[in-house]
Amino acid sequence: PEDVTHAILTHATRALGAYAGAVARLVDAGRTFELVGTRGYPAAVIAEVLRVPADTPYPIGHVARAGEAVFLESLAAWRARFPAVEPAALAGRDDGAWAALPLRTAGRLTGVLTLSFWTARAFSDDDRTFLVAVAHQCAIAMERARLHAEVAEARGVAERADRAKGDFLAN
Repeated sequence: PEDVTHAILTHATRALGAYAGAVARLVDAGRTFELVGTRGYPAAVIAEVLRVPADTPYPIGHVARAGEAVFLESLAAWRARFPAVEPAALAGRDDGAWAALPLRTAGRLTGVLTLSFWTARAFSDDDRTFLVAVAHQCAIAMERARLHAEVAEARGVAERADRAKGDFLAN
């Protein structure tokens, strides 16, 4: 999943002109977001958000509660919608834009994809459709990577059991 996340963030940030992005998965029965991968955020920002409660007052918390994408076209839009918190990675800039998109697998929320932009921007209908499609593909790719890892682990367990059986029979 980490390799898949890296590829997704690399291509999504380039394609959309975002300076940074992150993918977080829901863990602890949906109570906590855990970062899977990031691109472009300062290390200090990443350290603050490695694990955050799903009910956080940030846009990812809204995604967890409502299951819908959040598009914030400016700092003013952020402050109007999330007045209790400031964006974590403004880095001295006086404006920006953000998108937080749900990652769904088999109809259930499994994580969130976030993207940050240096300047305010209007998210057109095409932008929104594209971002939702990117999030959908991200969720599918991460699920496939998770399943592949599970199969590899099961194969390893079976091979170890087979070797143990062979050793037992040889003795």
